[in-house]
Amino acid sequence: MTDTSGEQQTVAQATTLHFTSTFPVPSPMVCQGDKVANCEFFKQQWEDYEVATGLEKRDAKIRLATLRSVMGKECMQIFMNLKLTVEERKDIEICIGALEAHFKPKRNVIYERYKFNLCSQNAEELVLPANPESTPVQQ
Repeated sequence: MTDTSGEQQTVAQATTLHFTSTFPVPSPMVCQGDKVANCEFFKQQWEDYEVATGLEKRDAKIRLATLRSVMGKECMQIFMNLKLTVEERKDIEICIGALEAHFKPKRNVIYERYKFNLCSQNAEELVLPANPESTPVQQ
């Protein structure tokens, strides 16, 4: 006779280690178009997914593997080329922060001042307060 209780216990332990959920997986990160909005949308989806599935309480390796598997091919290629150390690649918060830093544009103050200083007011344009209803315009 075989020991079926030992086999059943092993199977029961194996099933508790697997992660299953009916909650929809986040859609892959879109790396074209409005990258900032796409990154914020993906991050929000990811945070909701982690909370809804209980993934946030899991081991960092599992969380990172899940993140990398749902981020999509383009985002994964970008992620692989980020300048992160081996230790930083093991921390999910650092990885998400590095992706955000990559997709959010750096502000060029000199260029923005240049664009602002190019503005000119035409003779027929009025200077109005931020809230036009707050003060009447005198003509």
